[in-house]
Amino acid sequence: MFPNKLTMACAGVALVGALGLTADAFARQKSILPPYSGSEAREQDGRTFTPVVSPLDALPGLPSERWTGLLGNASYQIEVPANWNGMLVMYAHGYRGEGPELTVGPPAIRAWLLQQGYAWAASSYSANYYDVRAGIEDTNALALAFSELTGRPEPQKIYITGHSMGGHVAAAAVEAETYATANHRVRYAGSVPMCGVTGDTFEFEYLMDFTLAAQHLAGLGPTGFPASDFQQKLPQIIAALWTSIRPSLGARREARRHRAQPHRRPAADLRRRLPHPAAERGPRHWRARRHGQRHPCRLAHRQHGHPLPVRRPRRHVPRGT
Repeated sequence: MFPNKLTMACAGVALVGALGLTADAFARQKSILPPYSGSEAREQDGRTFTPVVSPLDALPGLPSERWTGLLGNASYQIEVPANWNGMLVMYAHGYRGEGPELTVGPPAIRAWLLQQGYAWAASSYSANYYDVRAGIEDTNALALAFSELTGRPEPQKIYITGHSMGGHVAAAAVEAETYATANHRVRYAGSVPMCGVTGDTFEFEYLMDFTLAAQHLAGLGPTGFPASDFQQKLPQIIAALWTSIRPSLGARREARRHRAQPHRRPAADLRRRLPHPAAERGPRHWRARRHGQRHPCRLAHRQHGHPLPVRRPRRHVPRGT
């Protein structure tokens, strides 16, 4: 979801997140709740982390102003292009493990954002581990401090995006519960989670259940929890449970594409017979004809010198004659 689609996608998601809410366009500047009010005590809150300030060099041919530093117990990076369009994209990074150092880096779409005139900002979060709450609070806090840190005017619109755990952060940041309970409240104009872990705890439960069942069925049950040796056992598990593995959906689509366009097949696959066009006829065939398109099977036969069936034009005979 890149060029010319980011703003539209963001705005669409924002409509869902904003439904039924009447708060201001942006968050209130001061926290109105004590930290994590009403939440249970967490082991995570007692851990100690050290934020690392990372340099941010300019990209060739893309002039900009850049800021790095610390905000609370999180490091940050901010970049505003010379052609700033007045909008800000907050980037939420993915899972960074369980180490003590907190690091921050630019989004993968950094160059495109600058080319389109978007400013961006990213936080290291104040904690590692899988801590979505810290990701939301620290990203929101940085969004609210943008003008103070850069000396620029308040953004006209603020978007949020992120991948993996950061996608989870981006999705949760626009939920009604977050708007109601967050300490740092930001009303985003849109959210674009990329490969976000939006299944929440259910996804982790599924992964645990699936891998645990596979190990036991293969007679290779885990010797401890968590089962840290699953990847090492995986080839033995596959060999014990399956005699063959069905190709993935992507592989099946590729196979269909090769059947329709045999001239693009690998050399080793050219010995296979080309299916007769009649085998491919059906709704797709007639839709292609109706819209004036050439059916892929007819193209394939023509390119390989196979004769095509002769189609005689139908003569319209008026009724009553």
